[in-house]
Amino acid sequence: MEIQPPVTQVAEWMFDELKRTGTLHQDMAVAQIAAKFGRQFVYTNSNGNAAISRKVLAEFRKLAKKSAEWDRYDKFWSWEPPTPPLAD
Repeated sequence: MEIQPPVTQVAEWMFDELKRTGTLHQDMAVAQIAAKFGRQFVYTNSNGNAAISRKVLAEFRKLAKKSAEWDRYDKFWSWEPPTPPLAD
């Protein structure tokens, strides 16, 4: 019996990719997750789009906290721009 990677490992991979590249496109992430970790972590949503399991996304959000911003229109995550310092 094959041991399946935990949800946290998939979320950590997503977070590492976001840190490494600065953006993480959903379609690329779905393909990579399916290839690296298995299809049990992805699904086709009600709109017919490939999507990442809700459990993986919940863990990813915990890791990214408020540093990742989701672009709903173009379906990708990016680092949220830093807030400029307040002027004295």
